[in-house]
Amino acid sequence: MKMKLITLILACTCTLPWTQAAVEPVSLILGGTALDYTVPAGKVLVIEHAMATSSNGKLILRREFILDNGPAVPTFLDITLNNSYTDGTLYSLNRPLKIKAGSKINRNQNTLSSTTYLFGLLVDEADLFAAVPNEIEDGRVAAGIFSATVQASSARPARAVVEKSADANTYVTDGSASVTRTDAGTLSVTSSTDDATKLIRVNLRARPSE
Repeated sequence: MKMKLITLILACTCTLPWTQAAVEPVSLILGGTALDYTVPAGKVLVIEHAMATSSNGKLILRREFILDNGPAVPTFLDITLNNSYTDGTLYSLNRPLKIKAGSKINRNQNTLSSTTYLFGLLVDEADLFAAVPNEIEDGRVAAGIFSATVQASSARPARAVVEKSADANTYVTDGSASVTRTDAGTLSVTSSTDDATKLIRVNLRARPSE
């Protein structure tokens, strides 16, 4: 029991260094006099959801950009988000669409009368997959299993990897650990207490979507 208590205390005191995340939720309306949107310098637009009116059954965005090391003339790429779209319904992309700085996004190209609504995130290029600081809270041991709640500093979606160490210097992936998301938006972590001494940390790496 003494070893398990040491494991519990060490696990609860492990956090990741603080980094400032620059992430802004955005809602774009493309239609009327605002037919397009240009992603600001130093940013990446992450499109997670889309909606359109008068779509004629298809939801297609047009990306206009300048090729790297190419001629200074616009290149156009039509991106089909949904091939059997119903007007006025919110469509969630299976994989968020990332649009680089300087690119221009135009409204639904299947009909010129459409108004297109885009929802997502505007992220600093350098922060697209940055570490998300977190704290391990409410640690406890029961029946040989350590469990705790992980509180992230940001609500931004992130991929979690639990790592363990015996000396606080070298960390490896904890194969006995599991991570689940709670209804409160936090993460619940469990791990075995088989090791004599075990420090635990949770490595959160930001990602556009679950």
